[in-house]
Amino acid sequence: FHADEDGDGYGNLQSSIESCEAADGWVENATDCDDNDPLAYPGAKETCRDESDLNCDGETDHIPLPSTCEVHLVEQSTFSSLDLTDTGLMVGSVSVHGSAVKSGGNYDLDDFLGFTEEQITTTFTNYVSNHEQITDDIIVILDIEHPVHPRRFHTYLEDPTLFAAIIGAFKLRIDVARAVLPNNPIGLYGIVTPHGQGSDTGFSAAREGYAAAGALGLYDDLDYVVPVVYHRFGETDPPFETLDDMTHQALQESAALRRTDGRAIPLFPFLSLTIFNGNSNHNGEAPLPGSVDLVMENVLQYPEVALIGFWTGDDNSAAVGNITTFFEAVEMVPIPDCSCPE
Repeated sequence: FHADEDGDGYGNLQSSIESCEAADGWVENATDCDDNDPLAYPGAKETCRDESDLNCDGETDHIPLPSTCEVHLVEQSTFSSLDLTDTGLMVGSVSVHGSAVKSGGNYDLDDFLGFTEEQITTTFTNYVSNHEQITDDIIVILDIEHPVHPRRFHTYLEDPTLFAAIIGAFKLRIDVARAVLPNNPIGLYGIVTPHGQGSDTGFSAAREGYAAAGALGLYDDLDYVVPVVYHRFGETDPPFETLDDMTHQALQESAALRRTDGRAIPLFPFLSLTIFNGNSNHNGEAPLPGSVDLVMENVLQYPEVALIGFWTGDDNSAAVGNITTFFEAVEMVPIPDCSCPE
């Protein structure tokens, strides 16, 4: 008789006894290829998602799948009411304007640094109470861009005391969000915002700022960081050809960041439904379908990507006219195919 450690009815050739009767945990056959996995045995069903040999034929049917199959439509402090069934997009996350955590254009740096935990908590609690759709399963992305955008962290490195205070102010707001919404995943927007044309030289200073923020623990209590992979140029803009470089820079640099314990941070990159750049001939227009495909293809190359978001202001953003119109214009947002081939 052969040992059946996993209880699937198939025995281990490497473990046997001689006996007149089979005891519990022992079987007559010795055909199990993995006696530690009850799902592995001759004739077991194997799919393209299985990375091990489950049916004991010596091969796997595994094929590489996208890094994520979850793509969200993310709006600013609101949730889409459109029927997105045919688009494949999910509505499970929200971008929270910085004003909800006492940041934003109405405050200068002294204000930002001076607000107390109690003041921030009161403001954020009021915000959440006025947004009943933020239930426990909603991913909350903090959009803190003013008075300090994360891409400008490096400009404060020459004053270590001030830099530490700024990062501390960001951390305080993350802590408040975590305390008010203990069951919600929390992310931070703008980590990383690439150089507009993907220039490594142009990004080198910003890289130091992001890394220094990580060394002070900015990313320790985040579930996600949000790289910005918005379209910045259209087809008649000379820098349009740099879209590929910009996308890879945002993802590579974000993937390289670490928490203070050395762990990487899952990525939730934001793509755009419009071209955001006042210097572009196509500012406010929908990007070409092919360029959306290119960005999505690049994003899916990174195993650190946990989710993907298409950001827009709201269902009737002035930049796109209407999200439904955008979907019709690009025929279909390129949602990754996570189904097994027939």
